Amino acid sequence: MNNLVYNLFYAAIWFVTWPPLKVLYLISDLSYFVMYYIIGYRRKVVYANLRNAFPQKSQDEITTIARKFYRHFCDMFIEMAKRTHYNVHEVRHHVGYKNIALLNELHNQGKRIVLISGHYGTWEWLLEIPTLLNHPFVVLYKPSRNQYFNRFLKEERGKFRPIMVPANDVFKVLIEAQRKQQRQTIWFLADQTPSPEAAYWTNFLNQETAVYQGAERVARKFDCAVVYMKVTRLRRGYYEVDFETLCESAGQTAKFEISEAHTRKLEQHIIERPEYWLWSHRRWKHAKAEGCRHLVRPPPATVATATAGVPATLNK
Repeated sequence: MNNLVYNLFYAAIWFVTWPPLKVLYLISDLSYFVMYYIIGYRRKVVYANLRNAFPQKSQDEITTIARKFYRHFCDMFIEMAKRTHYNVHEVRHHVGYKNIALLNELHNQGKRIVLISGHYGTWEWLLEIPTLLNHPFVVLYKPSRNQYFNRFLKEERGKFRPIMVPANDVFKVLIEAQRKQQRQTIWFLADQTPSPEAAYWTNFLNQETAVYQGAERVARKFDCAVVYMKVTRLRRGYYEVDFETLCESAGQTAKFEISEAHTRKLEQHIIERPEYWLWSHRRWKHAKAEGCRHLVRPPPATVATATAGVPATLNK
């Protein structure tokens, strides 16, 4: 019975997304109107996040960013579903990589790599990265509560041969890989909301923010190279990806140095084009508990100051 329900679920998505992408964007436009004006999906969350992040902006500016965000948010779901019809060459037509060779070069130097990005631009279409690498590519994920949606995501995300690993199992998988003398790139979406007790606290987008520690802990424990992945939306349906080395030997960095560096990079990225970040996420739902580790840092006023204070060894 479960297989029948899933097959019907998959068939429905496949059928709905069969038309060309330019036609599906008409559905996205309609979805935007319904989601923003009628349902008001998480509008309070989105507007509160934007006002707190950009207190210097006028209400008109906040509204403009919010509307652009909802339009892009609807496009992302269309693009994710359309991937059921795409092979690797069709995905690559929409996503260009400026310097993907960096990951292969670091691997050839004997490095295990921690790749860090945020929920910005697109992330589902980046799961074809393994087809461009000469080594394994590990993607961490949190299972969905909906069994059919979870199965759909797992099968679609595994289409281009990434190694899908539940986030809670990352250390077990890496220790086993180390035992077998295997090296891989491990991709972290590091702007998740961690539990406040286990987080590193800093100022991010004008707010006291808990930063997920998984990426830094893995990087320092296994002495990884750390690379930040920047995704730029060029136009509707087209993206460009750039990779930047934050450090080549995380085992030699100070505690929280990596967390601070990748947080500043993402912050600068968001300030440049805020509409493409996931503002509907309840990123600031936790308050800092007494005794939590915290770096006091003034909020950045402009893009030019967004990376001020990052250690010189990491801000290259």
